[in-house]
Amino acid sequence: SKPGSGSKKSYEKAYVNPDPFKLPPRLEHLVKAGKIKRILDAGAGSCSLEGELRRKGYSVHNFLAFGAYDCSMLRICAERGSISFQHNWLIPLPVCAACKFDLIYQFAGVHHMPTADEHSKFISNMLALLECNGVLFVNDRTGRKVWSALFRQVLDLKQEQKLARYVESKD
Repeated sequence: SKPGSGSKKSYEKAYVNPDPFKLPPRLEHLVKAGKIKRILDAGAGSCSLEGELRRKGYSVHNFLAFGAYDCSMLRICAERGSISFQHNWLIPLPVCAACKFDLIYQFAGVHHMPTADEHSKFISNMLALLECNGVLFVNDRTGRKVWSALFRQVLDLKQEQKLARYVESKD
């Protein structure tokens, strides 16, 4: 659903508030310790993650963000001092082959992919950008569980092919 289709309060909580989503403690600890320095926010929306990292004073050397519902969210990013652009995560990101990220963060977007094929393209495109031993963090608390079964099915296949390994947690 698009921003604004819910209540004004839920929209403000998710997109206007400078601190709407917290990094899971495990990931925040790695960023704070300097072990995660290159972050791709795949589906950045209003750039809340980058805003939170800046607010806390964490040192991130390379931060790349893309994906928003519309131009208004990209304007919020700009007002926060962030650079974000529109890109479809089903298409490989046009960055150099050596450009890798320690953390690829995707929050509340995978429910927009209704097919296993789309999940497979998304995962393949993200894995191509992930540093060896990096973390692809995916969390979608939309309440729609259809995406998670398809996503796990694709992850299981990637794991069988030895292209990825995954751990599910409550983060």
